[in-house]
Amino acid sequence: MENNLMEEVTAEQWFEKGKKFSNVGNSRKAIQSYKQAIKQDPNFYYAWVNMAAEYYALGNMKQTIDCCEHAIYLKHDDAKAWSTMAAAYWKMDEDGKALYCFKKAIENGDKQIERFFIKLRQKKDKIIYAEEEDVLELMEKKRKSAAWEEFITLSKIKKEKEIEELRMKELIGEDPHFILPKDEFIKQLSNSVLQILEELNDEMGGRVSVSEFISYFQGKFPKYTVTVDDFLGALDYLTQKKLILGVKELSNGIKVIDIKPVELTKDIDIVFDKLKQVGSLNLGELMDKTGWDIVRCSRVMKSMENLNLAKKISSFSEGTRWYIIN
Repeated sequence: MENNLMEEVTAEQWFEKGKKFSNVGNSRKAIQSYKQAIKQDPNFYYAWVNMAAEYYALGNMKQTIDCCEHAIYLKHDDAKAWSTMAAAYWKMDEDGKALYCFKKAIENGDKQIERFFIKLRQKKDKIIYAEEEDVLELMEKKRKSAAWEEFITLSKIKKEKEIEELRMKELIGEDPHFILPKDEFIKQLSNSVLQILEELNDEMGGRVSVSEFISYFQGKFPKYTVTVDDFLGALDYLTQKKLILGVKELSNGIKVIDIKPVELTKDIDIVFDKLKQVGSLNLGELMDKTGWDIVRCSRVMKSMENLNLAKKISSFSEGTRWYIIN
């Protein structure tokens, strides 16, 4: 991970990072930061709105509209999301939908969009003659889809985490009169371990080192006293239940948790072997050696950086290369 796992960055801090990147015109970095804020708090309205604006700046109207819809779901009467979505639909020549959104933005007090709409009228832009389409009705239909259900589920995560913390307080040393039997404690701990592993799965490419995971867990629950043996017991329990692949030791001695049987873990093993042979690779060389596309190669190298299996060094003469960490 890019950030030190010992330090939990809050949603608000990620949001502020996103704003800084926005202010210097780095839309891609801003989007990454807003995504991290939303990952921690799916109900962060302003992160959705700002991310929509960055996608608009990049010319990605589909993602702009998607972010605006999430924002409007959270806050129906705010003009900013409506005006951004209006502009996106207008760019896409979806005049009926754009007209509806323009009116919603004006209705909610966006004077700037109102002036823009007046100019469109004066120019007799084709939007004036469009048949208005109810975007809210379309959004309601979308909410019934699987993708929207996933968003609704994510919106509950923050509350679930609060409940989890309360439960953990009861289980781990908060009440000196409460002693849980060891086997029951391991089972309960494994639930929390699995939850965090699932959070890390995509970001770490299906694999995380044991030491990093323990640091991350202790960073999230600093008051809880959990031993390394407790963690290993929980991981063993999850392996027996086939909820994770298990713990393995790499050739460099690092112990890692294979979280889920994702293809990326195999890719990491392949690239690690190639790096051992040649010492360093750039993306072009890796693509030649594996036959993979640039997206797959980039994802593997990023995951290897996260696992401290490779380090990235950029120079004017060499470009960007990844070197094996001995």
